[in-house]
Amino acid sequence: MVMFVAYKHWLLNKPLCPLRLGALSLLLTVAIWATPDVLSDPGPRHIHLSWEDNPASSITVTWRTDDVSQSIVEYGPSEILGKNATSTPGKIHQVSLEGLLSETRYFYRCGDGRSWSEVHSFETGPGDPS
Repeated sequence: MVMFVAYKHWLLNKPLCPLRLGALSLLLTVAIWATPDVLSDPGPRHIHLSWEDNPASSITVTWRTDDVSQSIVEYGPSEILGKNATSTPGKIHQVSLEGLLSETRYFYRCGDGRSWSEVHSFETGPGDPS
């Protein structure tokens, strides 16, 4: 929750004050305080893609969160997504997507079921030339 607090600060005859009231000046200052839930983004950050096996049929999505949470990746060949993969909860999340089609663009988002990243995309590598 963000709170806006305005307060009056009386200054004695300073030349650069925005409002003069005789020998006193009024400076209205707005201060913003944010509680920790606003300062710490609970959502996925530092999203990284890597290949541990065949880049034509699999990819691993890794990300970080401030708190221990579920590890879920929703993905599919369109922005509608439709499939999901999960892994062990933690602060550092690593979910492998297997059985992907070669040379195909996939869209994905990662999160914990409540807080999600934006939808991103990747393309799998070429299949076997044989």
